[in-house]
Amino acid sequence: MLKQGEEKSDPSVSATASTPEDNDMPTPSVSGCSLWVLFDRERDKSQMHRISSTDAHVKIRRYMEEIITTRNEDPLKWWHGKEETLQNMSRIARKYLSTVATSVPSERLFSKAGEVISHRRSRLKPSNVDMILFLNGYFSQSDQFQWIN
Repeated sequence: MLKQGEEKSDPSVSATASTPEDNDMPTPSVSGCSLWVLFDRERDKSQMHRISSTDAHVKIRRYMEEIITTRNEDPLKWWHGKEETLQNMSRIARKYLSTVATSVPSERLFSKAGEVISHRRSRLKPSNVDMILFLNGYFSQSDQFQWIN
């Protein structure tokens, strides 16, 4: 162990010791870029990620602090009113709240599945039934559009 004021007499240490003038020189480049440029890029990426995640937390907190609407209020109108403050959430809400509430397509699909799977065709694999129903729906739609052209 060295006491204060003593220097280690290792030749490799004295040969690589830097002087104040050496610190002013640019660092050696790594594949055409300075090490500090790479460091700065990573730092900037880290800050951007932190800012975006913080922004998301702020928006969620704003949403959670909103007053709960009444049961009679239209949710689409409420989200339209919050479009400026909760932009992304408003867009997502409009996408999922505007789903058509009808059971006709699903009833047609179950009806068609009942026609495809019969007592004589009970050994069909579920994946094959899915493909048959998909193709049946696709061709029935293309027949409708063929008459328009």
